[in-house]
Amino acid sequence: GGNAAAKFERAFDGRRARLEAAAKEVWGGFRRTWGVVYVAWDEKDGAILGRGMPWAFLRYRDLPTGSVTSIEAKIGLGKDTVAGGLAVGAKTPEDLVGVVLRREGRIHLTVRRRGAWADLGVYELPGGPPRQPVPIKLTVRGLELLVDVAGIPAMRADAAAAGLGFADFTAPCGLFAESGDVTFEDVK
Repeated sequence: GGNAAAKFERAFDGRRARLEAAAKEVWGGFRRTWGVVYVAWDEKDGAILGRGMPWAFLRYRDLPTGSVTSIEAKIGLGKDTVAGGLAVGAKTPEDLVGVVLRREGRIHLTVRRRGAWADLGVYELPGGPPRQPVPIKLTVRGLELLVDVAGIPAMRADAAAAGLGFADFTAPCGLFAESGDVTFEDVK
């Protein structure tokens, strides 16, 4: 409770140099490549954990380069989580192209513009709702969107037909969690 920054300042008053030296010693070579954009994120057992209540968004700090942009991860949904997904061209949490794993066992290839979602394709997971993390990869090749699930081609869409151009994919990749905990393992 209260003002955490003020409490921190009081607790370390007069010891700032020691605190900075200790932090640099421990974290000096560490470069966090992900930037929290909205709500709660954590790391657990080597995985990234999104705590979406109702929504959480994490964005990769570096811009993608080259003609192929992709993001992949094993996505695991918590018991009551609605959805979790991967994004390319993530200008903001309201403006992205994503692939969304939903609790009922569907994967949606979607575009989000000004907060409104529009599906470009839907894939039903064999066996229904996921019981373990699902490996998903979203790739942009030219103006073609490709989704692989467990290494198998699952969806393909024409980005130009959806009103998207090359400029829509110049923003970083991202991760998002909706209404619950989502784990992202082996993010690349």
